[in-house]
Amino acid sequence: MSEHGTTPAGALADAGERELIAAGTGHTLFVEAGAGTGKTHSMVQRLRTLIIDDGIPVESIAAITFTEKAAAEMRARIRGMLEQEAADLGGADPAKAERLGAALDGLDGAAIETLHRFARRIISLYPLAARVPPRVEILADIGQDVAAERGWADFRARLFPAETPEDDADRTLAEAAAILVEHGIEVDDIRAVRAGIDENYHLADPDPELPDLDATPWAELRRVIADARDLGARGIAGAPTGDPLLALIRDCTRFADELAEAVADTGPGDRAWASIRLPNDGRSVHRISKADAWKGARMDGAPVKITDLRKELSGIFDGYRAVVGDRLSRCAEAIALAAGADALAAAAERRRTGRLTFHDLLVIAEELTRDPEVRDALHGRFRMILLDEFQDTDPLQWRLARNIATGAHDRVQDGHLFTVGDPKQSIYRFRRADISTYLAARDDTAAAGEEVAVNLRTNFRSTPAVIDWVNAVFSGYLRERNLPDGRRIQAGYVPLTPRPDLRRIGDADPRRGRALVFGPPRQEPGEAPRDVDFAAEAADIAELIHGAVADRWPVTTREGGRIGSRPVTYADILVLTPTAHAAERIMDALGTRGIEYRSSTSSVVYRAPEVLSLINVMRAIADPTDAVACVAALRSPLFGCSDADLLEHRLSGGGWRIDVPPASPDGDSADRGMVGEGLAWLHGLHSRRTGLRPADALEAVVEERLGYAVWSAARNREDRWRRIRFVVEQARQWYEATGGTLREYCDWVDAQSTDRARINEAIVPELGVDAVRLMTIHAAKGLEAPFVIVAGLGRGLRTDPDPVLVDAGGGLHARFRKDLQTEGYAALQEEERAQLEAERARLWYVAATRAESVLAVSGHVSWNKSGAVSGRCRGADFLAAILDAEADGAPGCTPRTVPEILADQATPEQIAAAEEPAQASPARPDPMSTEEFERRMAAARASAEIPGLASVTGLLDEGRLRFEGESAAAVAATAVGAAAGAALGDVVGAAGTPAPVPEPVAPPAVGYADHGPVFGDAMHAFLEHSDLDADTAEDGAWAAAARAHARAAGLGDADAFVARARSALESAPVRAAAAAPRHWREMHLTGVTAGADGAAQPVFGIADLVWEDDSGLLHIIDYKTDVTIGEEELARYFAQLGTYAGLLEDATGRRVADLCLVVLRDGPAEVRIRAR
Repeated sequence: MSEHGTTPAGALADAGERELIAAGTGHTLFVEAGAGTGKTHSMVQRLRTLIIDDGIPVESIAAITFTEKAAAEMRARIRGMLEQEAADLGGADPAKAERLGAALDGLDGAAIETLHRFARRIISLYPLAARVPPRVEILADIGQDVAAERGWADFRARLFPAETPEDDADRTLAEAAAILVEHGIEVDDIRAVRAGIDENYHLADPDPELPDLDATPWAELRRVIADARDLGARGIAGAPTGDPLLALIRDCTRFADELAEAVADTGPGDRAWASIRLPNDGRSVHRISKADAWKGARMDGAPVKITDLRKELSGIFDGYRAVVGDRLSRCAEAIALAAGADALAAAAERRRTGRLTFHDLLVIAEELTRDPEVRDALHGRFRMILLDEFQDTDPLQWRLARNIATGAHDRVQDGHLFTVGDPKQSIYRFRRADISTYLAARDDTAAAGEEVAVNLRTNFRSTPAVIDWVNAVFSGYLRERNLPDGRRIQAGYVPLTPRPDLRRIGDADPRRGRALVFGPPRQEPGEAPRDVDFAAEAADIAELIHGAVADRWPVTTREGGRIGSRPVTYADILVLTPTAHAAERIMDALGTRGIEYRSSTSSVVYRAPEVLSLINVMRAIADPTDAVACVAALRSPLFGCSDADLLEHRLSGGGWRIDVPPASPDGDSADRGMVGEGLAWLHGLHSRRTGLRPADALEAVVEERLGYAVWSAARNREDRWRRIRFVVEQARQWYEATGGTLREYCDWVDAQSTDRARINEAIVPELGVDAVRLMTIHAAKGLEAPFVIVAGLGRGLRTDPDPVLVDAGGGLHARFRKDLQTEGYAALQEEERAQLEAERARLWYVAATRAESVLAVSGHVSWNKSGAVSGRCRGADFLAAILDAEADGAPGCTPRTVPEILADQATPEQIAAAEEPAQASPARPDPMSTEEFERRMAAARASAEIPGLASVTGLLDEGRLRFEGESAAAVAATAVGAAAGAALGDVVGAAGTPAPVPEPVAPPAVGYADHGPVFGDAMHAFLEHSDLDADTAEDGAWAAAARAHARAAGLGDADAFVARARSALESAPVRAAAAAPRHWREMHLTGVTAGADGAAQPVFGIADLVWEDDSGLLHIIDYKTDVTIGEEELARYFAQLGTYAGLLEDATGRRVADLCLVVLRDGPAEVRIRAR
């Protein structure tokens, strides 16, 4: 935070406004404080007047902040101010001294706290009215995660019950879920809607009336049948033989007959009619066939117009889809309404037991303030309410504060409410912060004549060069903007002005600071489009940092009221990115350059190599059938097994199971080798897993496998050690909140590894460490640094909208997928896009205004052919605003290469020294310094590094694998993959000789449903070891083994498991594989492919079944247990298999002929084959 210190108030451009804030305590003030304008100092000055001059008891004041850190800082400033006043007073004014003493005594209990703590304070005052127990527990972040997980599990049980529910509402809900799943809606899509509604449960209907799912417009459906029959029965002469359009017309008869039969048999709850396959699967027919081919064709004696035929076909398709869509919409509405009522019921239970979330606190407190008696009492108790960071307030929080400030009156009482914030820094929409609430509250209060608007403009943080740059860029970028209904989503820009002593500094003075844009030259119109190069951006940042420190760039200092300068250090530099993922390449580049850094991007904790090593061990221990986790653990530095070691172990007949003691190939357990020793240790930990909490298991790995020592030579070892400690501590907190199993812990970790997970990692400041800091822009809010680099403008825009949106009236609207939304979502989505676009502009403003002396903005973006920044880039509008400012003559807005920037900054002496020929090295060099040794070690490590190995499916799910059509092109293969091709039969085992089915492992915790990953893992494990030639006509030994696997996996319906297994074994592709000369199951593939950013990405995957035909061609089969597979999932699955094919072809030199999906069903399997 910034404050003006000793600068004379009279010299400030906004001195009058600051005086009003401090002394005008009888006015309701709405303060707009620009970045770095010292709002905390102004707020403390107002508190001083209230406490000392006005005699308001500190217990009657509520000063509300956004974070615990801000609350602690404000409390400390108030205490320091009061103590200084008391010391200056002496014994001159006994009455004032008494007020100061009372204020100091009451400060610790005063309501100077976050809004959540203030809400808890209100609830504790009125527990009976709040309907909570006398003592309540506030769930920590992990506890809230667990509560949400359990709430979803309960709701999922209602969606997919084991038996038909007796309750009408539950029966409707289960029917709606079944219909949606049949039409390709993923269970995770429903879960996302439930989670979004849970975040806004206070807006839900507690007792909704669910729509009638059987209210089908039968007349419309019969019209579709009649139209399809009519078109299919028409006499067509002269049409080209085999024409696809003619085939579709003839197929209309089949469609009409099937639909009519399904409609005739329909009773309550039947839904077969909604799953009839449309001709051409309903795809567009506008480009099917050519008009020239139909010249001379006649229909019922009249000339044929192909455009009319296409239009008629499309009308049939659209009519059927509209009827089906109507039913799906009612199903979606039913689930959304039921999810709201379910979330409200869960909140009521939390209230009853006194185990509350942060959101519960606000909901209950706001509900309390609607009670006239409570509201009036609180109004008398808290006579003055001061709200900091008001731009991050949501409607619920505003109602809470306004109700208390209003009391029994019809408007806010004069002086009772003071708010301070900056609408240009409202960037927490994902936390329900709503700038429209801020702007509407300000306008409504002003319209009632209740408030005075005040602007703070003098910036005490940044140098004139930085402020001039920010004003030049954002005065045109941050403009007032309204939605069509008149609601404002962007406030107008108020220019900042430097502090007076900095305004007097001349342009050539190094204390003036510097702002610049670095990157490749801008694209000229007509040039070929240019994609952003993230590796080049990262290298530029590393080079800029190294050059700035080496060339001793000046940064401004302020000591004792004097403005000076000193050379920049690494610790002065802060690199900001819009997302945590965007910082990963930059960290690699800094390491390659030998630059120490500290990352505060906490959401990448569970993707860090040292943490992944630990978690892979946990996964292997939790599920000893997970061969991938076992191999990944062995390949990690914790065990040090090389690819060659692992290949040798496999070629010698070794496996990856750790639930049985491993032995060396010759049976001598004393000579196991590195892999055998690692497997033996994993077996030992697995054997003692019972009663071992996740944190205990992690500590055992760290202690016994020397978890800290193995990373002691790594870059940023302190960061790595801290992350290890953090993960162990989080595991302990997770167990305390859940009491869950190791497998459940691994599932929770998977959720934390996503880009949207927000982990609150405690970052402990390290004093005396000269290291660059990296963090997201959101994390940097409220911070500042002498030298700030803003990067990531070229990162892609987020395209997936939130599954639940809230309209202006508080209504909830849900999206299950692109073509299935509840009423009103589509229109609201357009508003949300506008809101997010406006927030992106504010995000860049926050980033730029963190800089004190030097601001550097990356110009690495994608350009299109017209010479404009590609709209796909997150920072397209920002860079366009920079270029507009450049056109207006603003300095520092022209993109320049890093070498050009560094050459300009260097002194003539430095340039001359750099151009002198290198001197010959002395015969006996001086001893190497520690710094030089570490630099060379860093360079050596970097030259040997490649990106971490990642699964094909994981990369596709995260959008980090680039593919065209069905496959990603594998560009290389590792030694393991190549060896697999050289000895294909030996690595996997003799073809047609299945290994004996092993004893099933211990079952997981009770409660796993008969679907999802548990079912899929159990099925894949069974099919890996079962006899493909088994006689499935009868339930023989194969069926007994299948039932044993089902029971061991904790599945409730073993017969369903056997039926699905039978469908796989009886499918034509699996039969062909069984009869082939050679086949291989669970084939592990490893290689290198192109990532989404174009860089090489090592990948691995497991092909369920590969077989070789008589001609030597290979075929890949993949088993799927999905309830349903939509078009997007189908494309992703074939992309996965296409990648496997590329890896296999690279490794073996042989062609993969086709890719096959075998989708397991209770009856015959569904088979999808795609030729290559």
